[in-house]
Amino acid sequence: MSFLIMAIAGFLIGVLLNGLFAGYETGFYSADRLRIQHLAEEKKNPNAALLLKHIHHPDKMLTIVLVGTNMALIFGTMALASVIEREWLVLLIATPAFLVFAEIVPKSVFRRHPNRLSLTLLPVIRVFGWLLYPLILPTLACLNILRRIFNVQEETSPIMKSSEDLRNLIDESAAHGSIEKEEQEMIHSVMDLQSTQAKEIMIPRIDMKALPSTATRSELHDMFRDTGLTRIPIYTESIDTVSGLVNAYDVLLDIDFDNESIERFIRNIAHVPDTKPVDDLLQELKKSGQHLAIVTDEYGGTDGLITLEDILEEIFGEIHDEHDQAMDLIRQVGPQNYVVDARLSLEEVSEVVGYVIQDDDVETIGGWVMRRAGRIPLQGEKLSADGFRVTILEGRGNRIAKVRMDVLPAAVPRTDTE
Repeated sequence: MSFLIMAIAGFLIGVLLNGLFAGYETGFYSADRLRIQHLAEEKKNPNAALLLKHIHHPDKMLTIVLVGTNMALIFGTMALASVIEREWLVLLIATPAFLVFAEIVPKSVFRRHPNRLSLTLLPVIRVFGWLLYPLILPTLACLNILRRIFNVQEETSPIMKSSEDLRNLIDESAAHGSIEKEEQEMIHSVMDLQSTQAKEIMIPRIDMKALPSTATRSELHDMFRDTGLTRIPIYTESIDTVSGLVNAYDVLLDIDFDNESIERFIRNIAHVPDTKPVDDLLQELKKSGQHLAIVTDEYGGTDGLITLEDILEEIFGEIHDEHDQAMDLIRQVGPQNYVVDARLSLEEVSEVVGYVIQDDDVETIGGWVMRRAGRIPLQGEKLSADGFRVTILEGRGNRIAKVRMDVLPAAVPRTDTE
């Protein structure tokens, strides 16, 4: 009776060990490599560091689990055969037992929790590696000999065979917490640049702001002020013949105010076909130091324009510059009526509404209103200041949050030099 118990125990141990090795193989190849690397390098996890070495050079680990799987199968089958004489009965019992409990179940469990189980059970696998070393060593030696004969190199890391493989890896890493959701979306956006053409994200021709080369400095200044742009394309005969661009900073730094010609401000501008991949265009713009390019159609005409900001927004999402921010915080509710965030500077609001708002002692609209009132106005209170009727719409504590500004006839229009 005791021999029967020992044989059954031996069979169960064989099934258990077979399941351990088979499952660990699945977990090893399913583990999130980015997560393991993070644990090894950032968290200084010793098991993660050792597992990462095996991931980079998997031959030894693969040999341990395969030798272990076969030895467990042989051991369990021999234990069962020692108490059952009929071979067909041994096969009838052993086959479903090993198939279900040593293959299907453990592999499903390890596939669901590959990182945790691979790290936790690594010391156990290493112990079996030492115990099975007499078998593992000649197996590795034979493997190396066969590699030299057939000129096959060791696969040092999992190979990404396509961009879809990389996408899957990124998605798995995000699911396991190795990277943030925003980082996942950003990486996907970078990969999408390879298949995105310039015409898909360009500003179309009909929405372009441009001036002829015969325009005056005053006209150029007005367009910069009205649009909030810092670069304006310049054309010769028509919008189809864009010859360059003017940078607002060149105009601001120029002190020859009497010279109305804009020829001296015109810089070269890049022209790209509308089918150009956006990732190639990004590299070209970075290399040339330019921020804007004209997109041309197959006939050489202007199809639109694309900026460095447009490309970066494809990766990082919408980007707001200072003018964008000011426009977001100022809402026009009538012909001469505006709802304004009180944190905005006097200059920003003045530029948007087109009228002078000046005070050398304060910088923000909130400070300007309080200075004119001589105190902190209450919500709903109205006052007149420098040609504006100001209504306090919202206050927070000891400060003004939002106001309505109605332009009165006494308001002073801005001039080009203000």
